[in-house]
Amino acid sequence: MKKIRLYLGKIKWLKITYDRTVLFFQKTKKKIRDSETVTFLSTHISGLRIHKLDSKRILLNAHEIRLFMVVRNESLRLPYFFKYYSKLGVDRFFIVDNSSTDDTLDFLLKQKNTHVFETKEHFDRQAYRINYMLRKYGIGHWCVIVDADEIFKYPHSENINLKQISKFLDTEGYSALHCLLLDMYSKTPFSSVVYKKGENPLTKYSYFDSDGYSQEEHPFRLRKKSIKTGGVRLRVLNVKPWLSKYPLVKFHKGIFLEWGTHVVHGANIANIQGVSLHFKFMNDIHQKITERSEWVDEWNKDKPLNGYSEECKIYAEKMQNKNLTFYYSKSKKFKYEDQLMKYKLMKSTKKFDEYVKNEK
Repeated sequence: MKKIRLYLGKIKWLKITYDRTVLFFQKTKKKIRDSETVTFLSTHISGLRIHKLDSKRILLNAHEIRLFMVVRNESLRLPYFFKYYSKLGVDRFFIVDNSSTDDTLDFLLKQKNTHVFETKEHFDRQAYRINYMLRKYGIGHWCVIVDADEIFKYPHSENINLKQISKFLDTEGYSALHCLLLDMYSKTPFSSVVYKKGENPLTKYSYFDSDGYSQEEHPFRLRKKSIKTGGVRLRVLNVKPWLSKYPLVKFHKGIFLEWGTHVVHGANIANIQGVSLHFKFMNDIHQKITERSEWVDEWNKDKPLNGYSEECKIYAEKMQNKNLTFYYSKSKKFKYEDQLMKYKLMKSTKKFDEYVKNEK
C-alpha cells in the first residue's frame, strides 16, 4: 500500500507540475515582447499535449527523408497519400491525429515506418504542433511538411526522387523549397463526383486556374513576408487564400514555421519553385466545411472573428450551393508536369536542369 500511495503521489505531483507549467507559459506569453520567445513557448505548450500512440522504435538515421503532418478525419485521402509519398522517397512518417472520428487512426496505426501521435488541442495551433514535432524528430533531416490533401511536385519530380533533389539543395546551400498551393477541381459540381479511397485524385479533379495569382506583403510575428494569393477561390468565392507553402525543409533549430507551412523563418529559400496540388474541394467538402465552421464557432465564442474564421464563414455560406462548380472556359486540365512550367506556376533553373540530366 505504501508503494501505491507513493506512486499515486508522483502522478499527482506530475499533473500539478504540468498544469503550473502551462499556466506559467500562458501568463508569461502575454508579457513577452520577443516574438521568437513567444513562438518557442507556444510550441512547447503544444508539445506537452501530444502523446505517442504506437510502440514502434524511432531509429536514428540522419539520411532519412521524414514526413510530418497533422490530420483530422482524412481516411478518404490517406491511402493514395501514403502510396504517393512512399514512392517519392519518404522513409518515415510522423503523423499527429487531431481528434479524428472516422477511420483515420485505424489506417495510420497499420502503416509501416509510421509513428502516430494524438492531440486534443484546437486545430488553429497546427503550426506549433508541427514546430514541436520537427524540433523533436526532424533536426538535421530533410522534412516533407504537407497536409493530407496536398500532392507535392517539384521540377522533374517525375524523374528524380526526394533524396536526389535534397542532394542538389544541400550542394547549393538551400534549406527550404517554396511552392504554390494550386487548387484542383472537377469539371462538374463537387457533389456529383464520386472519389474512392486509393484513387489518384487527378483522375477526378484535374482542372486548375493558370492565372489570377499575385504577391502580397503581410506582417507576421517575426517579420514581414511576401505571400502568394489569388486563384480560383478569389475568382469564385471572393476570398484571398494564402497560397505560399514550404513543403520541403532541411530543419534546424533556427527555423520557425507559421500558419502551418505558409510561412517559414530562418531558412535559405531555393531559387527553384514547386507546386502542391491541393485536393481540398472533393466530394466530402460540404461535410468538412460544416464541421470546420462549427469548430470555428465554438472556438471564437465571445471573440472577434479573425481572417481565417471569416474565410470559413464564407465557405460555409457559398458551399451550400450543391451545384457550385469552379470550372469555367479558361480552366486548364492537368496533363503533365511541364504544363506547370509553361504557365510559370513551377520554376526551374539551368543548373538544376543540368543536374537532373546527369542524375538520370
